[in-house]
Amino acid sequence: SVNLKKIIKELKNDPTLVNIRSANMAPLPDGYTLLHAAVYAGNLEVVEYLLKEYVLVDPNHHDNRPVIDLNVRDLQGRTVLHICADLGHTEVLLVLARAYEDLEAMTQVKNEEDSYDDEDDVEGQLSTAMNKLDTSSSSITTPTTPGQPPRSRSKPRQKSSRSPKPPSSSSSLLSPKFSGPTAPVDLSGRTPLGYAATSPVPKAKNNRAELEKILYKSGDRSIVGERTPPRERSGGLFTPPRRGESGKKVGFHNNNNNVISNSGGES
Repeated sequence: SVNLKKIIKELKNDPTLVNIRSANMAPLPDGYTLLHAAVYAGNLEVVEYLLKEYVLVDPNHHDNRPVIDLNVRDLQGRTVLHICADLGHTEVLLVLARAYEDLEAMTQVKNEEDSYDDEDDVEGQLSTAMNKLDTSSSSITTPTTPGQPPRSRSKPRQKSSRSPKPPSSSSSLLSPKFSGPTAPVDLSGRTPLGYAATSPVPKAKNNRAELEKILYKSGDRSIVGERTPPRERSGGLFTPPRRGESGKKVGFHNNNNNVISNSGGES
């Protein structure tokens, strides 16, 4: 498309534009990256290009290409998943789901490679230490009985048969995932699933069932997270209800210390 060709041309001239933020570009919200903007517009072609060229990148690449963090946030703490779910772009959401899977697989492979490298380093250090020990002990012998040759204290070193340590998963556990207990949350604590379930956007309403099916996974914090305290839910308007002598609730207090009775009137 024309838009994609223009973007490719601009990024070839200045690759750093891929992570630049929007400002005063209405109707685009402030703080959006190029990936945010592409998802916001529902431009599947541009989203796929950015994912392929700037997100799913070999960590050992040496072409000085900037990399887009798939969990990059806007000013409200929203990732592209939040924006996609809020606007109801199911096709884009499916592409993002595959990108999260591919990125997790790449991270796992990288962790395994790192674990083997660490194992090689340990083996190299152990080999060096054993060689020094063999050299220093080669002239040391133990007492023998008459007629027997002297016995050396050193023993031939056997190659270690230890299996490589399992790859570290700390980085993947700390990074937000597509869905589930570690799904990304915005500044208000909502996950993409929470956006899909409450979005007032007509397209999101029409696609709500499909969006929820894609995003749902057990443990999502928009479903099983801690309950918001009543005072926060009311914006700080009410304090907890006081009780009468019999223990019965008699009403709520607002910030002017007026009592809101059970019937709704002030006293």
